[in-house]
Amino acid sequence: MTPGARWTSLLLVGLGSTALLTACSDQPLEPVIEAAASGSTVQPPSNTNVVTASPSQIDVSWQDNSTNEAGFEVWVALTAQGTYGLWTTTAPNVTAKSFTSLSPGQEYCAKVRAFTALGQSGKVRAYSAFSASACATTPVPAGPSKITARPLSSSYVEITWSNDIGFSVLNFRVERSIDQGATWATLVKTDPYTTRTVDFGLTAEHPQLCYRVIAIMSFGESTPSKVACTTPPSGPTNLTATGVAGPAIALAWTDNSAVEDGYQVLRAPDQVTFTVVATLPANSTSYRDAGGSPDTRSWYQVRATKDSGFSDASNTANAVAATQPPAAPAGVDAWPAGSSAITVVWTPGSTNQDGFRIERSTDGQATWAIAGSADASQTGFTDGDRASEQAVCYRVIAFNGLGDSPPSNVDCTTPPAAPSDLVATTVAGNEIDLTWTDHSAVEDGYEVDRVDCYYDDYNGYYCYDTPLATLGANVTSYRDQGLPAGVFVTYEVVALKDNGRSDPSNQAGASSDLPPPAPSNLTATAVSAGQIDLAWTNTSTNPEYIAIERCDGGMGTCADPAAAWTFVAWTDLNATTFSDTGLAGATYTYRLLACNPGGGACSDPSNLASASTP
Repeated sequence: MTPGARWTSLLLVGLGSTALLTACSDQPLEPVIEAAASGSTVQPPSNTNVVTASPSQIDVSWQDNSTNEAGFEVWVALTAQGTYGLWTTTAPNVTAKSFTSLSPGQEYCAKVRAFTALGQSGKVRAYSAFSASACATTPVPAGPSKITARPLSSSYVEITWSNDIGFSVLNFRVERSIDQGATWATLVKTDPYTTRTVDFGLTAEHPQLCYRVIAIMSFGESTPSKVACTTPPSGPTNLTATGVAGPAIALAWTDNSAVEDGYQVLRAPDQVTFTVVATLPANSTSYRDAGGSPDTRSWYQVRATKDSGFSDASNTANAVAATQPPAAPAGVDAWPAGSSAITVVWTPGSTNQDGFRIERSTDGQATWAIAGSADASQTGFTDGDRASEQAVCYRVIAFNGLGDSPPSNVDCTTPPAAPSDLVATTVAGNEIDLTWTDHSAVEDGYEVDRVDCYYDDYNGYYCYDTPLATLGANVTSYRDQGLPAGVFVTYEVVALKDNGRSDPSNQAGASSDLPPPAPSNLTATAVSAGQIDLAWTNTSTNPEYIAIERCDGGMGTCADPAAAWTFVAWTDLNATTFSDTGLAGATYTYRLLACNPGGGACSDPSNLASASTP
């Protein structure tokens, strides 16, 4: 019989007594008959007990007080005041029964009665009274344990937990609260094998963030886990490292957090493999590290700690725990980097420096001033805002916490003034002459560069300089020969000095082909309202296009060099006539330019011709 099956009451007469009968509807062909009979009796069971074996199972047990029962019926209700239904029938002498696939958090109440069979068919039963009922509530599974929340930077938090529910989990739901647990929102739902997630995009120093995890199973959800809370701290900034006596390295930084538990100092021998060398209390802003190798460079970072996690790391700073001042740099070389800047390079004399100081002299090394500084890994420096044609000398000094090195060697240079007034003139079909003005008295020579410019969607507009020739000092001209026909070439010139160079001159360009001669004998005739016909003579022996230009006004107005000319049209190759139509009634003046094909050079303008439309 099925728990909860329907029963129908009948009245049975003819067995020597009157009996109230009940038929079970789940076996309609052979109904089992219940008889509260006055004949044979059976003792009721006692001491019924209900125990929850798991969130989805109860175990019902009882004491068998009869010797003639044919079995027991276990009746169950979903509350103590609920309606009981038959859940199972057992064989004789059975005193316990388990029920599975139940709902967590549900009260179950059970009572038991014995029955004995009557008659030859055994289909008529005599029942005992029910035992006293007993109740138990299936537990809701406890949530995951060992939940932790810790910052892994100033903008995200790692949440971890243990999968120790004891049931088959479908998912874990991670929830977050930003109001100390007053309200909760789902952060993420993970698969059943995941016990870690991260919360991204957070704001450092945010009011406390709290997290909990709930396991989702086929029969329901667990209780929420314990709550884990944290606040990502702001990272420290402005870290500096300085070698000091000891030998040791003094670190200092800016504390930007109001919630940190403390600070970690990390050291690396190679800028990559950082390890924690010190843990400091909250609000710390300095540390003296004496644990590094003497005369060896170390790199440092600092981060704030919070709830076993940490903030973003600070900037990286490095220094040497020196036992002596550094050796002098060598190989100092200075050259112009334009007409107002100088590049200085050098070779370190040792590895225990904290940095370099670059010094400059403009009075023949009588006095020295600091031009700038460089960190310990740099070997070059550019000194800007220099005056062209002024000699400058440089030397470099290395330093650490124990003092300065001796000065390096001295090297001097003079930025040359840039050439100007560059002009490019086509002198033959494949030759261009360049001329410029020399403004320098110190140059070693000149370099002529060809400038090629390009445009693409990725790089935009950009140019390359290709050296064409290196010339001696005081040279002011150059002829570029052997050019392909019909190309336009752009040039610039720089003065050279001590393997450096001045600012470039202006750019100038010319076509590699000679312009054709100008058209001649231009005439203009008004032939109708709104139309003027032009005619001319081509004086070139090569194919050419004609550019037609128009000026609004008569010959006197348009002969002025400042007159405004408007492009009208290109003619076909070697045309000698053109009709300008759609004109308003006025006087118009025209001129022509002959141009080589393919965007080549154009002639000077032709003679002017005027006409007036009615």
